[in-house]
Amino acid sequence: MTHAKHSTFLQQIITAKQLPITLEIMDDSSLLSAVAMQPKTNLSTRVSSNDLAYIIYTSGTTGKPKGVMIEHKNVVNFIYALLFRQKVALNATFTASYLFDVSTFDLWSNLLFGHSLFVVKPALLTSQDDFKRFIVSNAINKLYLPANLLQFHLDSLKGNSAIKQLLTGVESLPKATLDLLSANTHIVNGYGPTEATTCATLYDFNYSNHDCAIVPIGKPMANTQTYILDKYLNFLPIGAVGELYIGGDGLARNYLNLPELSLTNFIANPFQTKVEKYCRKNARLYKTGDLVRYLPDGNIQYIGRADAQIKLHGYRIELAEIEIALSSYPAVKQAAAGVKKQNGGQHNEALIGYYASDEVVDENKLMQHLHNQLPHYMAPTILVRIDYLPLTTNGKLDRTALALLAYPAKPAYVAPAQPVEKQLATIWQTLLNLTTVGIHDNFFELGGHSLLALQLIQRIEQLFGTVLPVSTIFTHPTICELAALCDYPDQPELISVQKDEEGSNVERIGVKHQLNYPLIPLKPTGNRPPLFVVHPLGGNLLSYQAFSQHLPASQPLYGLQQVAIETSIVAMATTYKAAMEEKHPADSYQLVGWSMGGVIAHEIAYQLEQAGYRVDFLALIDSFCPRPESKLSVLSLTSTAPVSSSVLQLFCDDLWHSRGQVCMLSAEDLDKSNLMLQLEIVLLAAQSSNLLSTQTTTDDLLRMLQQAYSNLQLLYDHRPKPVKCPLVFFQASSPGKMPHYATDWQQYTQGSFTINEMAGDHYSILQTPTVIDLATKLVSCFPV
Repeated sequence: MTHAKHSTFLQQIITAKQLPITLEIMDDSSLLSAVAMQPKTNLSTRVSSNDLAYIIYTSGTTGKPKGVMIEHKNVVNFIYALLFRQKVALNATFTASYLFDVSTFDLWSNLLFGHSLFVVKPALLTSQDDFKRFIVSNAINKLYLPANLLQFHLDSLKGNSAIKQLLTGVESLPKATLDLLSANTHIVNGYGPTEATTCATLYDFNYSNHDCAIVPIGKPMANTQTYILDKYLNFLPIGAVGELYIGGDGLARNYLNLPELSLTNFIANPFQTKVEKYCRKNARLYKTGDLVRYLPDGNIQYIGRADAQIKLHGYRIELAEIEIALSSYPAVKQAAAGVKKQNGGQHNEALIGYYASDEVVDENKLMQHLHNQLPHYMAPTILVRIDYLPLTTNGKLDRTALALLAYPAKPAYVAPAQPVEKQLATIWQTLLNLTTVGIHDNFFELGGHSLLALQLIQRIEQLFGTVLPVSTIFTHPTICELAALCDYPDQPELISVQKDEEGSNVERIGVKHQLNYPLIPLKPTGNRPPLFVVHPLGGNLLSYQAFSQHLPASQPLYGLQQVAIETSIVAMATTYKAAMEEKHPADSYQLVGWSMGGVIAHEIAYQLEQAGYRVDFLALIDSFCPRPESKLSVLSLTSTAPVSSSVLQLFCDDLWHSRGQVCMLSAEDLDKSNLMLQLEIVLLAAQSSNLLSTQTTTDDLLRMLQQAYSNLQLLYDHRPKPVKCPLVFFQASSPGKMPHYATDWQQYTQGSFTINEMAGDHYSILQTPTVIDLATKLVSCFPV
């Protein structure tokens, strides 16, 4: 200090404030001499890698602050495991609040490697123009921006070749956003909770095959282990959604003064190897509460928070999956989803999709895109355009502020007016547990599903005496449409020819014809040869609903449903072949069947070939292959005699898995003295799982069991015969309780035989998201 007035001024402050500080003048000659005599080696320290580096408080999604204890080794591992290669000095930004764990990256990944650090004032982050001027004037070439802020400042950054390194993360990020940045920018998408020291996985955008619409969170960084597990800590296959657990050198010590919470979230690692135990490594896992899944290339895709899961109309919904679908639409820059009540009613809740875009968006096309990407119950009923997403100070989505945004009302409610409409509305309100239903409301959008559709059909038969196939709900999902069938059950058969969007003739099968006819138009428009799908064990076509939504617009789809009890698979196939010949005469046909439907489709193909037709395409989706030794004992389903628990467990597995759930009933639970008592237990469990309505009776359940077992008997008795056509088999990668049957089918074709392995299990293969990949691969196998 060369000016005495400075030292005098500082000494006055120290004295006045009574600070315990000794002022040393660094350029004093005596002090300089003393310093020169000191050793030049590094100072000795007692600090070890296991000592605390800092305690940072985070509320996460719980809202209750908790102190996370981070050790020196955690920080060192994080900084040195980053994918960035430090070659030259850079001008970097300090954008994160020091209360946010990403400040660890901003500080140490720069100061430890000789970079210049430019502190960004919070106000700059809220102004696109000011932030752009800051970037340019300071020649910034390295920065961290969370995903939502990156999208907000995209115009400031795109095409800027001066930016050499960019770290992003926190929220889901559309690939289209990163595509707009300069190819000279090294981009890394990071993911990690505070409890794993800022980052646990990294996705190197520049050096990865980034085909998905939403950028993955990547693979574990150095000295880090990741596990995707179910609630029983079992490993999950590719494509299956589970909770992410993290292990390795990044794990925090624990929570400060919260021993119970520490034991809950930091658990013993059941997968620790003997070598790791010997080295005292990887002994614990952190339970993140984040839902993720493996992609086929080994990268991890973030889905959402387990505790952010909502329940709407009986369905469990991940808002993050809706946000991913919204973000995958080309014109959408930012996206979010939420639920809000309308008109104060308990059941009048609307699923809302929020989006920001720089261009005019055709919301009808956006809504169609969402229906193609998501199950019907996850598609938003309302779309709201916003300028940009509200963010917290840490750059995360502010859902509280989002919920306060105004949104348009649902389409005008039209009350039931005709007697039939009122009676149908009463049935719907009972089954769906709703107070009001409009005549144009969609059964599935209100929370209906295949099992409730079965009960709806039964109620209609009891009330009106009209026998409808379950697929009627698929083709006539509103009260207005159903009322026409119930009010006029004896109307004459009508065959009308209409024009589709491309001007081609499309045959519309009349209402009465559909009621008692096996052939149903599921998606009748398109200029390609029609594809025929065959019902599974339950006899209806509702399992193909998501599949039909993900086929190309040019691909017509027809379904073959069960309308009567048949004596054999051969008899079934004969009935369905006749319907195909009658309504769609052609020289060649294309067939697909899932589960039991694959066995029937194979028999139809055999009969078509024997009749002189050509089968261009035959696909079996995870279908059982009857073997000569296959036998099923004859079962008498009466109210007095009990059914073996193994048979009931098979029925229950089908019931639960078809809705994406797991049946928790054990063989001991089902081991009762008579069938009706067994069915009462199944009914109570199904109702508690929201699989069946409270109006369902054991008689309803008995009818379902009788039909399923009757078809199962036909399946076991059938003996396939070889076809001449090529056979494509789509096999679920996770067999569960069902063994793989792919190779068994090879002997039943004289043509080529191809196996395509799909992510998921026997049921999820026809559910979102796996069904999207299934539809794409299946279409790609069509003959040219």
